[in-house]
Amino acid sequence: MGIQKKPRKNEDAEQEEGTTYDFGDHYHCDLCDKDVTHTLRIRCAHESCKEVDICISCFSTGAEKNNHRNDHPYRVIDILNFPVFEENWRADEEIYLIEGLEQCGPGNWEEIAEHVSTKNKQECADHYQRIFIDSPDWPIPDMTKNFDPSIRLPIRPMQRLPKVPRPPSSTPVNSEIVGFMPGRQEFETEYENEAEQHVKDMEFTDMDTEEDRNLKTAMLSVYNTILERRKERKDLVFDRGLAVDFKKLRNNDGKRSKEEQKLLTKLRVFARLQTSEDFATLAAEMMKEMTLRKRIADLQEYRRMGITTRFEASDYEREKQTRINRAIKEERGSARYRPYD
Repeated sequence: MGIQKKPRKNEDAEQEEGTTYDFGDHYHCDLCDKDVTHTLRIRCAHESCKEVDICISCFSTGAEKNNHRNDHPYRVIDILNFPVFEENWRADEEIYLIEGLEQCGPGNWEEIAEHVSTKNKQECADHYQRIFIDSPDWPIPDMTKNFDPSIRLPIRPMQRLPKVPRPPSSTPVNSEIVGFMPGRQEFETEYENEAEQHVKDMEFTDMDTEEDRNLKTAMLSVYNTILERRKERKDLVFDRGLAVDFKKLRNNDGKRSKEEQKLLTKLRVFARLQTSEDFATLAAEMMKEMTLRKRIADLQEYRRMGITTRFEASDYEREKQTRINRAIKEERGSARYRPYD
């Protein structure tokens, strides 16, 4: 038997490109040990030879080894790289999916994907839902699909799922400022925070009259309405990016000038009306406008002062800043030695 099971390597996407075929079942010729995983191979069908795989070269020369003889019956094993139910799923991948379901059980998509080796857990789950669960002949898949017999699908490594970004940590910077717990996606003080007080001790008993049950049902209906309102406000906060990592926000603000920070503070009132992307675009365009206005004002000042070149403008700005610093220093010195009245 020339089969060897190789586990899929947990490597980066760039490394996986170089190890495209280094996963799944590997077959080797039992006569010359040649890798025949991805080529046409011959399997001996004699009862004395248990799963003996032979490459085309050894078969054509009539090679023999151990109990295998060149007059034994045989079967031709083709490459299962053609689609069966979907154009992007190979026949061997369908077999591995069924084997994974038998061994791991439905729902254990992480291990099933490891068994398939070329599909991630989301792709396996979606394929199983479409082909088997949603089949009109459930549990039998739709067998009426026809594909071009010339279609041969290449073997591709598993596409990794995108990493889900971790929520900001529940540090004192976050929790003390807004009472927000990122890991739980909750606030210490929720919208209509006292709503639970009216239903926390409620019980339905056999002693309740019809009026009592109607009253309790109405109170629960009101509470559900409050929960819906609370969810709407949370969705607004999260969609608009208002529940932010204050440490990161503070670091970003530290890179801006005082004028930009002041403008951004004024614009934040519009964040509740826009998505985070739209607000970022608005802030960037407003800052660009502010920069252009300041540049126009500087050029107009240069024109009034008779400055026509960049070198003259640089000298003017340097002298201007020197005069401002000297004036500030003199003002501080005079305030230090000012006699008391």
